[in-house]
Amino acid sequence: MAEITPGTWFAYQFTETVGGRVTRETVIERFTIKAIEGDRVTVVRDINNADQTEIESDTSCGCYVFDISDFEKRGSDNMSTQFGHVYVSIMEAEHDGVSERAFVGKDNIVFRMIRTDHTPSGLHTETHELCWSNYKI
Repeated sequence: MAEITPGTWFAYQFTETVGGRVTRETVIERFTIKAIEGDRVTVVRDINNADQTEIESDTSCGCYVFDISDFEKRGSDNMSTQFGHVYVSIMEAEHDGVSERAFVGKDNIVFRMIRTDHTPSGLHTETHELCWSNYKI
């Protein structure tokens, strides 16, 4: 089992759609672990290698980024990813009408995170898809 340490990074392709139509250009969000102190984690998030912001998180989060603490396991699958076929648990949660689904592999690595919400404009969906990482998957 590998360990997530400061300097570890995960890059996700982020897409957003409303009513099945892409609403903005696809971007790459990269999350780099800056510091780990006990259970507290500081993560640097950048979009397309710019717009850096710091996020406070903890070690229970998937990839130390996505809060999946209240998700329930709904099933499992052998998912095709950029890293080959990976066995994942399918986790789901619902908050205030927003449905979330995470595809979580070993070591709590989030391979895909989908958030869906019903809006007056139509079904709003945000998808994070893991595309690169320096973490040994």
